[in-house]
Amino acid sequence: KHTGRLSDRMAAGESNLWQQLWAEARRVPAAQQRLLFDHNVEAEKALHYLEGISPHSLFASILPTVFLIAYERLYRQPIIHKLPTLRKCLYNLGTRIVAADGWSSADPDSPMYASLMDDIEHLEVQTSRCISLLGKFPGQTALVEALVMHGQTVVDDRPTQKAVLKALAKFNILASVPVGREYVFTARVTSGSDASHQMYVEVDDNKAMTKPKILCLHGFGENAELFKIRSRNFRAVVGDTADLVFLDGPVDIGSLHMTTGGLVDASIAREFTNLGWWWMRRGRSFEARGIGKTMDLISKVLTEQGPFDGILGFSQGASLAI
Repeated sequence: KHTGRLSDRMAAGESNLWQQLWAEARRVPAAQQRLLFDHNVEAEKALHYLEGISPHSLFASILPTVFLIAYERLYRQPIIHKLPTLRKCLYNLGTRIVAADGWSSADPDSPMYASLMDDIEHLEVQTSRCISLLGKFPGQTALVEALVMHGQTVVDDRPTQKAVLKALAKFNILASVPVGREYVFTARVTSGSDASHQMYVEVDDNKAMTKPKILCLHGFGENAELFKIRSRNFRAVVGDTADLVFLDGPVDIGSLHMTTGGLVDASIAREFTNLGWWWMRRGRSFEARGIGKTMDLISKVLTEQGPFDGILGFSQGASLAI
């Protein structure tokens, strides 16, 4: 006795194809039916196909799958979805893979595929670095992204600073809170010069704040008092932020007619002694007379009044500073 029935949809109506097949088909147990899909036969067909396929055709067949697998492996990395830069790189990579055409005629030497593989390698390296750094700086995704993408960053908020110090302390680096600060002051030059004007200041928080001390060296034929008058505009800008020490040159060069460039009244200039740091005697060769006395004086001042944080020199004083 045969059991079973057609579904309501197939049994609807009269003498449809399904009812005809149901009535005329020979009843054969499933165990005795011929297989519709023979695994062994199909496997032999696949092996026979692979034996005859050229390397170029094999490459073209599996290349799209290789790229998709690489993309999927990267997509499964949680850190990629936390960092905007990595997420954008992954999106651009997926767009390029989907937009690529000519897979059936893929050329292993094509620049397009080489570029895709370079992008995948770059993203893998960046992802690995981010994972490694995030293990050292837990939760600091912004810091990690900046370090990987730019190689350096400025840590200016306290929570991030603590995380960095904690990580460095594991390697006995900066185990304590930094006690020093360093500043770089840059001056704008409006005279058309390309020279860089910078001053570096290092502050030790464990020591009392002291004003920087600047040694001021006048030019040839001048002296400390005259240089102080000529530099009055500079001193007005500096104010009380620095100690300016003006030094007299030890070489008396006698009475000379000096031009002041309008900065100092000539009658005032004549009231000062004309001094210098050395005297150049012209002859077959130049001889810097008095330079030994000058070096002795500079050495004594550096020892007794130093250290100095900088030197301000004019004309011959600038040459001496160099």
